[in-house]
Amino acid sequence: MQFCMDHWTRLQEAIDAEGIGHLVARDSDAAVSNLVSEFETGKRRENFDPLMAAHWAIINRIADKAPQVLFVEGCPLCWVAEDHEKYCRQPDCLVTRQTFEDWIPGVAAHMREEHKRMVTEEV
Repeated sequence: MQFCMDHWTRLQEAIDAEGIGHLVARDSDAAVSNLVSEFETGKRRENFDPLMAAHWAIINRIADKAPQVLFVEGCPLCWVAEDHEKYCRQPDCLVTRQTFEDWIPGVAAHMREEHKRMVTEEV
């Protein structure tokens, strides 16, 4: 489940805009190392990668309502927007493609709060 380049870039920019871009793993090896550390010792400030955490938060949010996203090739945000447009039959539905696009800044803000919580709890 890899985000398309547009959504990945927007997610990176949103994380940067929240002032936590410096916490993002510098490369894929560091991201994997952080993930392994999180599995072994739990989520901590030292292994927190807000970009990867935001990525998985979005996927988890989609999977709560549409678990088939776990088997979809391509960008999960593109998929959920297209799937909703194709299959929603509610005549007065207010969910649009923008609804899903707005998850990006929302999840980035949540990651900032998550980091702040971690820092506060460790003090």
